Amino acid sequence: MATLKTALVWSLHVAYLLLALGLISMAVSLLNSAMNISNALHLITVGAIGGMILSMMSRVSLGHTGRALKVTTIFAVALFLIIAAAVIRFVLPLMGFAIAGWNISAALWIVAFCLFLWRYTPVQLSVRTDSDQQ
Repeated sequence: MATLKTALVWSLHVAYLLLALGLISMAVSLLNSAMNISNALHLITVGAIGGMILSMMSRVSLGHTGRALKVTTIFAVALFLIIAAAVIRFVLPLMGFAIAGWNISAALWIVAFCLFLWRYTPVQLSVRTDSDQQ
């Protein structure tokens, strides 16, 4: 339960879960022609890799600038958007809405990383003060 209280930890667990689900889905796609391997691959690329990148960039941005490893709600929203992008990219094409799935997923991905830039650009460009070490 301690993991759920720390966004920088649970976000990595979710990314690893999406990796496992993507690999399982890739195996299923080899056995079932109804599932496209591309959909399964996007669980890995959008969800697992995107989630890990977002989590690690947040952690490194805070840690390497000497700040406390505490993230804001903006990070949780950005991570939720990455997870949603992966799930939507996987599910909607299976339901026959491939173009909508691609477009919604891409939009969510873009918004997630824009939120990261909005939150962490000032961290990277500012000088650390003593109050940042809390």
